[in-house]
Amino acid sequence: MERSPITDDDLLKSDAEPVSPEQQPDGTPVMPVLKPGSIVDGRLEVQSLIASGGFGSVYKVRHLMMNKILALKTLHPVIKSDTTILRLKRESVAVSKLDHPNIVHATDFGLIDGTIPFIVMEYVEGQTLSESLKGRPPLPVEEALNLFIPLCEALAYAHDQGVIHRDIKPGNIMLSIDEKDSSRVVPKIVDFGIAKLTFGEDAVGLTLTRTGEIFGTPLYMSPEQCAGTSVDHRADIYSLGCVLFEALTGAPPVSGNSPLETMMRHASGEILSLKEASLGKEFPPDLELILAKMLAKDVRQRYQSCYEVANDLRLILRGDAAGVRTISTPGRLGESGASRQRLEPYAVALTGAIAVLAIGIACGIAIQPLLFHSNSVPAEQDPAITPTVNPNPLKINTGDNEIQPYTGFFHNDEKPDLYHFPTNLSLGKLTWANSKGKVQTIAKDNVTIPLDRKLELTASDNLMCSPTYWGGFRPTDLWGLHLTHVTVLDTEHETDDADAAIAAAWQQRNLHLLELNVMAISERAFKLIGNMNKLSCLWLMKLEIVSDSDPMKATQVTAAQIAALPNLGQLETLRLQNVKGPLTPLLHELRTTHLRRLSIWNCDNFSLEDLDAISQISSLETLEVLAELPSDRQVAAYSHLPRLRRLCILGLTEHSEHLPVVKLPRLEMLHVFAQEKDAKEMEAEYRKLIVPSSTFNWTKDLRVNENHPDHWFDPFE
Repeated sequence: MERSPITDDDLLKSDAEPVSPEQQPDGTPVMPVLKPGSIVDGRLEVQSLIASGGFGSVYKVRHLMMNKILALKTLHPVIKSDTTILRLKRESVAVSKLDHPNIVHATDFGLIDGTIPFIVMEYVEGQTLSESLKGRPPLPVEEALNLFIPLCEALAYAHDQGVIHRDIKPGNIMLSIDEKDSSRVVPKIVDFGIAKLTFGEDAVGLTLTRTGEIFGTPLYMSPEQCAGTSVDHRADIYSLGCVLFEALTGAPPVSGNSPLETMMRHASGEILSLKEASLGKEFPPDLELILAKMLAKDVRQRYQSCYEVANDLRLILRGDAAGVRTISTPGRLGESGASRQRLEPYAVALTGAIAVLAIGIACGIAIQPLLFHSNSVPAEQDPAITPTVNPNPLKINTGDNEIQPYTGFFHNDEKPDLYHFPTNLSLGKLTWANSKGKVQTIAKDNVTIPLDRKLELTASDNLMCSPTYWGGFRPTDLWGLHLTHVTVLDTEHETDDADAAIAAAWQQRNLHLLELNVMAISERAFKLIGNMNKLSCLWLMKLEIVSDSDPMKATQVTAAQIAALPNLGQLETLRLQNVKGPLTPLLHELRTTHLRRLSIWNCDNFSLEDLDAISQISSLETLEVLAELPSDRQVAAYSHLPRLRRLCILGLTEHSEHLPVVKLPRLEMLHVFAQEKDAKEMEAEYRKLIVPSSTFNWTKDLRVNENHPDHWFDPFE
């Protein structure tokens, strides 16, 4: 049964006992214990107390009308006010809209006696990760990755909804048994009750949680949380890194003799490697890199998205680290003056916090655990605004200037359309469409791009040679990516880093278009292309594959390799040039797809069998086949394509009979490349194939220029 939206009156109503809790000296009510059998909100019967902790208590309850077992969490009492009620309503919206298989779903929110907030959640059978880790050895790498990859995806989903957890810890991760497979454990994140809603219906929601409030558990808190400064989704990435570290080694990465000492170590202390923390146990080197980046104290050097973390962990699980090797690690803090300088705001904020707590304790003032204000300490400038200086970045020779790559081009939540690219070099050409057509600009300096545009990037030589710059793009920035071999290299470079570019493309989770032009990539990188689950347009132009076993051996990509791509069936556009091997098996695979545009140019041994196979791809609307086959045979094959509207072919008369009149009546455009100097008679023959109202183009220049129908394959067309 669905419940009507929460109103202010609903938040003030409750039948739970006791109704008159005692008060603390500051006027805040003391947390009561709900008795078994008591009724909350007129419909939830308390059955038992499950657990009690720093932020409240969790009860097993029964919904009286639905006869369904649920969980009810009560939080510490609050002082009743209009602002409090408004804030709780905002938080209820935040948690109730999260619907993910790895998040414990919250269904309702309210107040007991107008002061005790409660959250109603699904009841999950199982134990917490904290309970599971007690009394047992650390988790094996594979078991840990199988748990943390879905946790990363759950957090990424929540962040997409504008919700930050801010208290990720083992106790807030439930491990339940899969109902369909008893051998499988399903991790679920619980307790978004203290989450910060980062955006809402209006600006009021942005002011309800004040900068300076600290939420979290010290062992797993990010440096910015410890300092009480501005917090965003990257704090969750740090906290999840702490939990993963503990799951793998048996102990959290940071601990002290007191909560404050622990918080100070988060802000400025050194974090050991997995091997050091586990006293010599070996871990995959790439996993060490991932943890180092998750636990970077400077948010600018941290992962910028949980999707990125999940992708890299999945590579480790597969034993395929082609993309992981491009990670730029932040290194150990304390080794560089730049790192110390970046952390000074955290140290200053913590010093002020310690002073506040010391005065409070000396005066006998009761201070609520894990919650204090540091309004006298200004929040640090948004960390994304200043470019990161990596310890060992790849360098680009631009005369007298040595460029230090960025880790973020997107800087301001209030201006999500503003990008800050390097000021003294271009990273490529940006393209998007509006109502008037295509818009193009250079990825340099400040660029404003309208929101929700399908943004394409044609990578420059600078970007191809310096993979660190790929980290500046958010995983949802790019819709299309055009990559080509570097044509002019400076004295510091012998080659581009094509594999790093493929790894960057794979991390763009909304990528629909990928062009590889005159490039050489590894076998592992090519496999990544098959795992791009949004890819709909693939252009492979003179692509070579470098053997993983013999890096000195490179061969043209084969039709068999393309046919084996797992995402072949989702492609709508496929362009192939200089592909090796028989095409027929690949073309047969395409018969059952929804392919709309196909281009085949200078491919190995194109045959009549290939022609027949093409005639069976009934979904084709646009076709380009530049192969030396009899024209009459081509026309006969293409006439079987019911949706074909645009056709580009070579014009050949050798071994061909006269072409029939209007054999392709559905064609709207026909483009023919003439191969003979005196071809007026042949041009007249081809004009007969289409109706007079259709567009006919005739050219003797096979090069890609303004006469070539390249725009037919433009997804914006």
